[in-house]
Formats: sequence, structure tokens, C-alpha cells
Amino acid sequence: MATTSIDFGQKGNTMAGNTVQVGWDGKGWMAGALPESLAKPEDSMDQVLFANLVAAAVASVNYETPHSTARALEGPTQPVLASLHRALTSSSYRIAKPVLDILLVMITLPVWLPLCCALALLIWLEDRHAPLYFQIRIGWNGRPFRVWKFRTMVPNAEDLLERMLLLDPEIRREWRARYKLRHDPRVTRAGRFIRRFSLDELPQLINVLQGHMSLVGPRPLPRYHHRKLGDHVCAYREAVRPGLTGLWQVSCRSDGGNNGMRLWDPFYVRNWSLILDLLILARTARVVLKGRGAY
Repeated sequence: MATTSIDFGQKGNTMAGNTVQVGWDGKGWMAGALPESLAKPEDSMDQVLFANLVAAAVASVNYETPHSTARALEGPTQPVLASLHRALTSSSYRIAKPVLDILLVMITLPVWLPLCCALALLIWLEDRHAPLYFQIRIGWNGRPFRVWKFRTMVPNAEDLLERMLLLDPEIRREWRARYKLRHDPRVTRAGRFIRRFSLDELPQLINVLQGHMSLVGPRPLPRYHHRKLGDHVCAYREAVRPGLTGLWQVSCRSDGGNNGMRLWDPFYVRNWSLILDLLILARTARVVLKGRGAY
């Protein structure tokens, strides 16, 4: 792995023969490394968040190593680089990560279980409908699985969405861009509070105990949204278990949209470590309490 120190304020550095641009994006110091040999710049740029995660000005890139592989993906695309960091084959990933997940979930059970019960009661009291629901999302190795969530919308939310998409072109454009609506009229009063602090994701701790998810990883998406990110990004996302929180979530959340996932998910997979997971978990608490970017 090639590394280089980044001098904040400089407009250009080199790293593994590639140009690195550094700048402030309004939320943190960013660095991007673009290998000139790759055909799709938008699919191949890894971005590194500095000041918000670590206090060191160091970037790393791992585009071509003896452990990298290139394979052709199905569909009308050119072969893309699908190299994965060798950490994914290490014992720390295969053993330590799931053990850490289960340990943390069980240790915090006296906190999250009563909170889940209180939220379920709050949702039920508002409209007397089931507080939980599940969606089919794409997980590890591209396998679909059930993701459990607290219901934050009215019971007939899907029917309302179809009507809104049909009648309102502005809503239709926003939905097609990120599959979310910033001011979604389907969200209930309790749902607005629950979404602001991302409490609707708490039932996914059951998914973690089932082994379908990890505490940290790419956000699990429905198939139609997952495929929209592109084959290159999907290859990275499917190489790991999806997470309750992740680098995308703590960096920009819904404000970052699909482009944020295209940047942060491959970087996380390439640079995974237990330390990175712990940093993301620590930052998650602060991001959730601020409630920014959640809707």
C-alpha cells in the first residue's frame, strides 16, 4: 500500500504515481486520488475524510497490489477493477469483526431493548398499526435478506408514493435522484422524531445477531437502488456484510445521496480495519445526536 503525507492547503501531491487533490468541502478535509489508467473516473476515485475521523494528514491508496484482481462483470459494461483489500481475507475480518458485533450488541442490550419497546409503543399509539415492518435488501455476496425497521410512515405509504410520483414532477425528479424525499408527506409525527435521530434502524440489531448485517458497513439498499450505483461500486458493497452505520452515514448521510455512497463505500471496503470500525462507531453517536442529514 502506497502512502503519502498530505500538506493541507496544497493543491496537488502525488501518490503511487497519481495526482492527489486536497481541499475543504465544508464538512472536512478531503483528498482524492485518481488513477489515470482506469476508464471511469467517477467509478474509480477514492476519497479520504481527514479531520472528521482522524487527526493525521495521511492518505492511502491501494489500486494495484499482488492481491488485486480484475474481472468482467455481467452486462453491457467494460471490465472494471474489482480489487479488494487483503484485510477482507484476514482472520481479523472473518472472526474478530463478527465477534465484536455480537459482543457490542449484547453489552448494550439493556439500553437498546427498552428503547425499542418504548418506540414501538409510541408508533402504535399514533395510528394503532404495526410498529415494525421489513424490506428486502441486498446483502453479502448479493444475497437478498429481510431488513427490519420501525415504521415511520403512514400504513398506505406505497400507494401514496405512486400517486405523488404520477402527479408531481418535482417529487418525481427528487425521488429518481436519490430514492428519498426531503419533505416526505407520508412520514408520521412520531416518524419525524424517530428519523431525525435514526432510531428507525434499531431493529436491525436483530439482523446483526442473525449474521445478515454488521454494526459497520455499507448501507443495505433495495435492489433497484443498489444497481443504480453501478457495477463497480456494487462489487465492493457485495464483498462485505452491510452495516447499521458506516462511513457514508457518518460523513454525509442522506445529504450525500448516491454520489456519497459511490465514494465512501469502496473506500471503506479497501481500507477496512477494526480501528476504522471503532472510529466510525464513535462518530456515529455524535452524528445521530446532531440529527443532520437525516430525513
